[in-house]
Amino acid sequence: KEQVEAKRDALNGYSSKVGALESLLVTLRTNQGVKAQSLNYQKNASTAAVTADSSNYVAQQKNLEVAKMQSNRYEQLLESGLKSNTEVERFRIKLAQQTAKTERALSKWEASQNNLLDISLELANNANNYLEKIAKTQSELATAKSNLATAQGELSKVKTKLASLELRAGYYF
Repeated sequence: KEQVEAKRDALNGYSSKVGALESLLVTLRTNQGVKAQSLNYQKNASTAAVTADSSNYVAQQKNLEVAKMQSNRYEQLLESGLKSNTEVERFRIKLAQQTAKTERALSKWEASQNNLLDISLELANNANNYLEKIAKTQSELATAKSNLATAQGELSKVKTKLASLELRAGYYF
């Protein structure tokens, strides 16, 4: 009778483990979807940032071209004696400032491209990590179900043996 109780306890334990693993699978799949959705939102925002930063960089390049042309014109006018050194220096400063703005715009654009790449990689890693966790949990679930079936068979065997022993004991009295 003690063996029957022990087998019932084992059966209950395996049954609980199966239930817990099934709940874990549902949770993992839900979390996978939520995380993927969050990363997709981040990816969309990052894509928009890349587009905006790219447009800004192109605009700054155009401004730099204009600043270079103006600076060159003023240099020519200085050589011709039509402009003063002060005016030419003002345009040299504008050219230097525009060069710095263009370099900042390029850096910002490159940073947003790197951010987009990081998010894309994280999205792929997220899928792989959750697939790995889900596969591991499914394997553990299969093992638990197998152990549950084995425990049910053993319980049935012990019950049959107990019934047989009780029946035989009844013949001796």
